[in-house]
This record gives sequence, C-alpha cells and structure tokens, in this order.
Amino acid sequence: LHQSQLRLIREQTAIFIRDLAVLQGEVSALKENLGIGLSSNLAPLQNDMREQKAKLTSQEQMMASAQKRMDYLERMLGESVERHTQDLESAKSAHARLADESKVREAHHASVAERLNYIEQ
Repeated sequence: LHQSQLRLIREQTAIFIRDLAVLQGEVSALKENLGIGLSSNLAPLQNDMREQKAKLTSQEQMMASAQKRMDYLERMLGESVERHTQDLESAKSAHARLADESKVREAHHASVAERLNYIEQ
C-alpha cells in the first residue's frame, strides 16, 4: 500500500511539474506580448504627446506675442487720448481767446459805425 501511494505521489508531482512548466511558459508569453503591446500602444501616445506639447508651446508663443501687441496698443491708445485731451483743451482756450477778441472787435466796429453816423450828421 505504501509503494502505490509513493508511485501516485510521484506521478502527481511529475504532472504538477509539467503543468507548472506549461504555466510558466504561458506567463512568459503573456509578459512578452504585453510588453510588445504596451510598446506598440505607447509609441503613438508618446508621439501624440510630443505633438501636443509642440502645439502648446506654439500657442504660448502666439499668446505672448498677442499680449505684447495688446500692451503696445493700450499704451498707444493712452498716449493718443492724452494728446487729444491736450489738443482739445488748447483748441478750447484758443476759441475762448478768439471769441473775446471778436467781442472786442465788434465793440470797436460798432464804435466806428457810430462815428461814421456821427460824422454824417
């Protein structure tokens, strides 16, 4: 009875060893396929990431350029407003001065007309 049990244990051990070897081979094949699958799937993702990074860099440069242009326009607009305000104030003061001179001339002309009327009488 003892001999048959040992033989049965040896047979089962041999089967287990053989099955273990098959399983180890399958695991190795899966690891290899997984590595190949990952590398083949990873390469397009890495390329896409590089492209997206390049686009982002380009957009950042465009944004910086647009910001510089906007700053320039704001500065020029501010200077233009200041210049136009000064010109407007200058024109208003010149207008007021001319209006005063015109009133003085009108008063003088009226007195000349009155003088002529006086001389004609």
